[in-house]
Amino acid sequence: MSRFLTVAFALLLFGIVNTAPVWADVVWDESVDGDLADFSAIPTQLFFPFANNEVIGTIGSVGQDFDDFFTFTIASDQQLDGAILLFYDPDLSGTGNETSIIELNEGPTFPVVGANDLGDALFQTDLIGTNILPTGTLGPGTYTIRIGEGNGIADYQLSFNVSTIPEPSTLGFLSTAAVVCGFRRRRSVC
Repeated sequence: MSRFLTVAFALLLFGIVNTAPVWADVVWDESVDGDLADFSAIPTQLFFPFANNEVIGTIGSVGQDFDDFFTFTIASDQQLDGAILLFYDPDLSGTGNETSIIELNEGPTFPVVGANDLGDALFQTDLIGTNILPTGTLGPGTYTIRIGEGNGIADYQLSFNVSTIPEPSTLGFLSTAAVVCGFRRRRSVC
């Protein structure tokens, strides 16, 4: 029994040491940091150093600010798991438009609005709390996003969730340890 507890404690300690802390931070807030880029050729460069990286903005017909463009890079050992819509408040003052769009392009710029190569998705208030990223998980690389509004004004808040890609050696170690403990448990030695 003590050998089993030793192995279990070692696996628990290994998991605690190799687990990244979950941090959340606002990486851009237009009310504090200024307007995100309005032009696709020169998007605002953002950095996503945390597990949850929040972007807060306003789009719509305020001074010709119809779109927000920003670019980010996912490191070689990371992946983007999703873009969770945390808040969305469209202007409902007679425009009838309750929907905005998120478009995703691979690369550091957005060549032509509407000519994205990774997809787009419409979002509205009933999608708050859900992943609105138009693709599945994104691996390492540089990407550009357009948040757009056709009519009226809309406030939004997104959380871009980044995680570390597990190393093959870590997965192999945990799998082997689980098999060994399972085998030993059957023989009631562990």
